Amino acid sequence: MKKLIAIFIMLTIFSPAVYAWEGAEEYDLRKNLAQSNELNVYTESGTDSAPYFGARLEPRSGVYFGTLTENNGEIRNFPTLLSYMEFDSKQSDLYVPSYKMIKENKNMNIMIAWNVAKAETIRNIDSYTDYIESVVKKFSEYGRNVYIRFAGEMNDAEIGTGEEYIRAFRKVADVARRYDNLAMVWSPIALGSLVKPFGDYYPGDEYVDWIGISSYQINYLWGDRDVAEDNKKAFMTGRYAWQTNSIKPMIKFMNDNNIRKPIMISEGGVANRNTFGEDTSEWAAKRLRNMYWDVIMEYPQVKMINYFNTQIPGEVELFNFVGNKSLIDIVNEATGSGAYITLDGGNTFSFAKIQDTATLTGPQISLYAHAHATGAEDITVEYYVNGAKIGSVSVSPNKVMLNLNTLPDGTHTLEARSLNGSQQLNSKSYTFTKLGAFARFGAGKIAETSQINVSLDGKQIVFDVQPCIIADRTLVPLRAFANALGISDNNIEYNDTDKTVTLKNGSDTVRLYVNNHTAYVNNNETELDVPPTIIDGRTLVPLRFISENFRCNVEHSNTNNALNIMLTRK
Repeated sequence: MKKLIAIFIMLTIFSPAVYAWEGAEEYDLRKNLAQSNELNVYTESGTDSAPYFGARLEPRSGVYFGTLTENNGEIRNFPTLLSYMEFDSKQSDLYVPSYKMIKENKNMNIMIAWNVAKAETIRNIDSYTDYIESVVKKFSEYGRNVYIRFAGEMNDAEIGTGEEYIRAFRKVADVARRYDNLAMVWSPIALGSLVKPFGDYYPGDEYVDWIGISSYQINYLWGDRDVAEDNKKAFMTGRYAWQTNSIKPMIKFMNDNNIRKPIMISEGGVANRNTFGEDTSEWAAKRLRNMYWDVIMEYPQVKMINYFNTQIPGEVELFNFVGNKSLIDIVNEATGSGAYITLDGGNTFSFAKIQDTATLTGPQISLYAHAHATGAEDITVEYYVNGAKIGSVSVSPNKVMLNLNTLPDGTHTLEARSLNGSQQLNSKSYTFTKLGAFARFGAGKIAETSQINVSLDGKQIVFDVQPCIIADRTLVPLRAFANALGISDNNIEYNDTDKTVTLKNGSDTVRLYVNNHTAYVNNNETELDVPPTIIDGRTLVPLRFISENFRCNVEHSNTNNALNIMLTRK
């Protein structure tokens, strides 16, 4: 682990002759990324709505959280153990207590940093062939998910050229590919050397399962209280130290290169004390909330966060919060919220931007916000419905409840405002239509029918999520409806990368896209009046379109404010 930037980086910044040509572009990019005024509103969406890339050992939804095996303190229910092994010395297995904890906790993931310290090791990787084979095999024999972070932080270390590093990483990845319970993690430092860009060390999509970063929030760059303001920005320290800032260079790199992978904070921390004798717990508490709440709201592709809950002798900033109840409570609150995966393997919701959620069910709808502005330590988020304030919160995740029972049916406006004291920083407004216990954000209307009954050949179809009508089209939960039509689960295929679902029944195939009007019937393109949507964690699809393309007739009748839909097979 290397939380202090290498000395040669200092020379890059402070030498005008060097800065004029080397590292200047990256330096300016980071300064710009560190300064922003952001406000986004989120809600709890179904687990189907989370991005999914199909990577090795990637959870369908939710976020794994972990901590160092040796110092987990009072952190509850964490499903991932973080440990280290030294590659150069050919360490053959984890040391105690890590080894003992792994043996005792058989349902835990293992995140292993397989560290390389010497360029000579990378250059002579072929001489380590037998060692790689034996240790990777041992990892597989642990009998649970193992994430291998080989030679991490390469962009802030002298461990060979980019070409040498890539060759070594690929060699290890080729061996790990033989075992289904192993995944390869490529993990640079989020804010490493200005002259060692990520792209010089990226091994290629076929060798990388997860993208990781080491990312620490500290007050003092290089332990210096008097660092220039521009350098604080470029390395995102002090008031610029937010995890949602630090991740931006990696997000840009991935977007620029069309890299679609789950992301993890391989190791990270927030300084809550230092060797100057300062207790920075209040500063740290805000950053810890940003790390565990705002990151997974803003960047839902982040699916693992590992906290380095220890301290290294000789370092100025200290990250170990064992015994600090206020900081431990922040972690336990976030990871117990339902957004994170618990030790038994489940999570209950994913975050989605409010404008992307289509129809929500109430009567209580959870609202959250990510609010940030450069230099503002204490931001308040206020929520208004039709101009009337419904809540005001000053700590992340800025959660309030929208009670649909207080609103008449019809169209309404939700507004969120971020403030620094009395100064308004930002605002966002959203229009939604309310009917009973439903609220739909964006275009389209919800039906004025309180009950929808669907039957096939006289037999009622039971749904665990109520069908609804949007823009005069009835939508029903996909899986239950498909099963009723005789389509087995084996013939229902989800592709979460591009949000498609494919149904097959005999010679007929229908492919739909969530929130997209385009569909395909036996490879023939067609347009839907209303696209599939996600409600309460279930994908809902247009009833008539599915029925008619799988050879059913559709008839309607209305009785006692209920819509009855009768399907008969052709």
